[in-house]
Amino acid sequence: MSHAGELAALGTSLGFTLGPTFFSLAGRRVGSQVVNRIRLLGAAPLLVLLHFALTGAPLPAFDATRWLWLALSGLVGLVAGDACLFRAFVLIGPRLTMLVYSLNPLIAALLARVLFGERLGPLQVLAMAVTLAGVGWVVSERQPGTGTPGAASGSLSTGSMPFPSLPVLSAMSCSTHEPNPCMGGEATSVAVELV
Repeated sequence: MSHAGELAALGTSLGFTLGPTFFSLAGRRVGSQVVNRIRLLGAAPLLVLLHFALTGAPLPAFDATRWLWLALSGLVGLVAGDACLFRAFVLIGPRLTMLVYSLNPLIAALLARVLFGERLGPLQVLAMAVTLAGVGWVVSERQPGTGTPGAASGSLSTGSMPFPSLPVLSAMSCSTHEPNPCMGGEATSVAVELV
């Protein structure tokens, strides 16, 4: 029996554990924005190469409207979102940052309800409420060294807000295109953020 799915899930979990930890350590040494830009400089050519390997073209053949939505996605996620995320890694550490980051699907679902008319079932709403309650409970705990409960809540909220809009913006540019249309487009978004 193949366990490729389980191994992929474990690899993803390991990556999402080590990545924020290393980003936090590097951000404390050289600054969060330096780390963010180095990461983007490394990611852009890899995304272009991957898109070329999968589709035969370095960038997707989008019309102007789709490029606009993809550029907006890059501005929201790679400029505003990642700037706040990497700053939060430095200020409050990866544990609390990634905890609040787990609220992104909840906010994305609310945006999708407003923009696309998508509906959630009662069980999905209950799951979202449990997640929200758990995150609120942990964030409101007394933070070591601050003397006040939930001192990081404002920073976390600011850093978390841009990310849920990414699936919505990406959906507007990629929903009717061929498979894997946005990988090369993400490289363009990276270029927008670097400028």
